[in-house]
Amino acid sequence: MPSGPWARRIVERSARLCVVIIVVAATACSGGSADSGKPATTSAPASTTTGDPFNEHNSFALPNGSSVDVVALVDGFTSPLRVGKGRDYHVPSAFDLANVRAGVAALLAGDTAAGDGTLSSAGFAVRHVTEQETRRPLQVIVDVRDDGARGLYVLAPVTGPLVLVEVPHPVSDALTEHLGSTIFRDAHASELLVAGALRSADDERADVAHERESVFQAVQEAVLAAVSQESRLIVQVHGFADKSLQGFDAVVSTGSAESSPLATAVVDELAAASFRTCTAWSDNCGELEAFTNVQGQAARADGADFVHVELSHSVRSDPDRQTDSAAALVAAIRRS
Repeated sequence: MPSGPWARRIVERSARLCVVIIVVAATACSGGSADSGKPATTSAPASTTTGDPFNEHNSFALPNGSSVDVVALVDGFTSPLRVGKGRDYHVPSAFDLANVRAGVAALLAGDTAAGDGTLSSAGFAVRHVTEQETRRPLQVIVDVRDDGARGLYVLAPVTGPLVLVEVPHPVSDALTEHLGSTIFRDAHASELLVAGALRSADDERADVAHERESVFQAVQEAVLAAVSQESRLIVQVHGFADKSLQGFDAVVSTGSAESSPLATAVVDELAAASFRTCTAWSDNCGELEAFTNVQGQAARADGADFVHVELSHSVRSDPDRQTDSAAALVAAIRRS
């Protein structure tokens, strides 16, 4: 029987098929900016698992066949970070990264046995569940060797354009974890990538948006290599402190000096919702332009349409404005 507080919450949610979402304001930083205040970063002890990690691991319990609300799932996964329980992070080995790429590719090809087994070799477990709202089959991949520090990844069937939603700085960029999971759910996106540690962990080697040797990056690479759709879209969500760029609610960038169809759609939809938006290809948006973002660099090299979206703390901390921003990003995805 799982013993951690998150495990109890997830079990209770699964048993009653109800959702409790806890929204807590926390630190946000991206591209050199940060909200005031800082969550405690007490490191969780290293852990090992034997047998079925989803039954024995202290911080994750999700049976195969569960009906899952992805927003609640991500909320539970990131809750230890919000209450000051940081996770120890270690840069993954080349062996683990190769197995992650191979395992994700196998799952996307429909070979669940090979995918589950290969990912297990890298310290990840896979659960095959159903999304509550859409009834879509989902494959949930979670790090069970390092207490979740290397992330949570959700794969859904790709039936139209490939749409990846990425959250590289959960809790560090306050409430982006809620924003990203909401976009994934409402846009019926293909994949959701959520980092598992505070970006400051391991001397900021856990900042996966600027770290090539990460599971986060390996999952993106595997998905882009495996899916051949002509339209491949990536939306990566971040947050900035209001004082870092006064007068703007949002910053939109492709990580380069050029716009793109998805970026243009995002700007249009944010403007329609009355968000003041700085566009990195035509404005000076300070240190929030994502020119060093490694997922953006890899996506452009692979021909995917990558858009980096920064939202101010005022937007993210206001439930109505966060809802409006999520709706604008969903609308932009549907247009693209």
